[in-house]
Amino acid sequence: MSDELQDIMASIATIQEAITPPTGQNAAKATDEPPVSIGTFPMFVNLEESSTPEPAAGGGPRINRHVIGMNLVFQPADTKYAVRQRRPWYELVLDAFDTSANQLIGGHANGSQIIGVEYDAFAWNGQDYPCITFMLEVVGYK
Repeated sequence: MSDELQDIMASIATIQEAITPPTGQNAAKATDEPPVSIGTFPMFVNLEESSTPEPAAGGGPRINRHVIGMNLVFQPADTKYAVRQRRPWYELVLDAFDTSANQLIGGHANGSQIIGVEYDAFAWNGQDYPCITFMLEVVGYK
């Protein structure tokens, strides 16, 4: 038996790293757990926000609704144009997760959708980084 949530997290990172970056920017790296330090930008730091299990109906599989915070982190806020760099990624990430193949998260989900986006700072090891957090709801099955 595979670990559904781990498989989902690994597949999300694969999708993120396949996104063609905006002109003049580096390709994003992705991690499915908090890094010791953030030294590569941009970087997706994917963290589970919540899960809602739904009991199996009529002997069918249990449905798990996971919300994953896909934190796209950029250079520290004191770096020139750090906030500006995140803007062109908005549509690219939405488009990547809107495709029907990617909504199945590598075959590990019944579907997914981005249910919200926040422009915020990602605080890590005493440093604030400009960030876009895409809230991805993934409907898994077990």
